[in-house]
Amino acid sequence: MSRLFATAGYDLVWVSNDASQLEQSIEKFRHDFHDCHLLGLCYDLSDAQILDGLYSRITQDGPIEVLVNAAGFGMFGPMLKNEEGRELKMMTLNMTAVYRLTRLFLSDMVSRDSGRIVNIASLSAKSGASSATVDSAGSIDASCSSGAFQRRSHSATMRSARSSGCRESSPYWPI
Repeated sequence: MSRLFATAGYDLVWVSNDASQLEQSIEKFRHDFHDCHLLGLCYDLSDAQILDGLYSRITQDGPIEVLVNAAGFGMFGPMLKNEEGRELKMMTLNMTAVYRLTRLFLSDMVSRDSGRIVNIASLSAKSGASSATVDSAGSIDASCSSGAFQRRSHSATMRSARSSGCRESSPYWPI
């Protein structure tokens, strides 16, 4: 997705909790897209306490036209056999971070009457299975669709897409 945005002339901001992997990815990306301005930030989005600070850091250089929430992970197996701390981090990342960042950036987009938000959900969001992973992925879809009914008098939109190449993507929802 970054390649598409870079080709279209967008500047990019990448956020990762792994500084060395982030640097390697940025170096590789800049090799192919040396004219694209790319800011890499190391933040752990599973820590809900940093989300407002991350928003402030990202927006200090100007408004964001397109927010892509693509971070997330899943866990499998019976709840009582999974590590609770890891499950809580997963739910914070998959639900709280998506919700909070969407809400922060959406407020700016609505006030300036432009912007797009793309929330990437895993296919497990629509699988019908019952687990914390599925429930947290499904919350991404729910947050997008609930935004569709909040306000329709501006040009900001949200979209929920599946991480499998978006074949089953939902339409843009005006909000």
